[in-house]
Amino acid sequence: MDAENDRLLALAVAGDRAALGRLLVQHDLRLRRAVSAWISPRLSVLLTVDDVLQEAYAEAYRHIRSFDPNGDDAFHAWLLTIARRRLANLRRWLLATKRGAKRRAREPAADQSSYVELIRLVAGDDPTPSRVARRRETERELRIALAGLKEEYRQVLWARFIEGRSPADIAARFGKSEGAIHMLCSRALAALRKALGDESVFFSRVR
Repeated sequence: MDAENDRLLALAVAGDRAALGRLLVQHDLRLRRAVSAWISPRLSVLLTVDDVLQEAYAEAYRHIRSFDPNGDDAFHAWLLTIARRRLANLRRWLLATKRGAKRRAREPAADQSSYVELIRLVAGDDPTPSRVARRRETERELRIALAGLKEEYRQVLWARFIEGRSPADIAARFGKSEGAIHMLCSRALAALRKALGDESVFFSRVR
């Protein structure tokens, strides 16, 4: 591990969520390949790699302070252990309840337009050409940052911008007023921006 990664890991273990997010972005592709290999064809109709990684990243955010940086590639090995455990839990739940197909139908996959809207709102302006050109990288950062938010924030942003639900619909689901949902969205977006961190590629102003 190089000096910069050592620095990021030390910051992450100390509680810097933006530093942890940057590390997770670096490991995302390797983890994605591993999880993809673990999901059998039978299971792939019930869940996706993103389903597993969203839960794995949320757990990493919750438990990073307990990580012991001991040994080569220890951080990646730790993430693999978490991902394997989350996959096992999801497999048991899905195969036991047979509700996977219904769950997937209620939670449509995020598309480019959803992420571009989040980029615009979090960054405070229209997406720059450089951000659009690096769409996959910015989407990866957004997915990982979303996983680190508290559950209420993650749910309201997912419902509003990924599922495209109206504030009235979300208010009914959450049992809150529309005004409260607007306030919750505002706070969730502020938390998302903080989670991404100013050093994130996401906030590049290069045109």
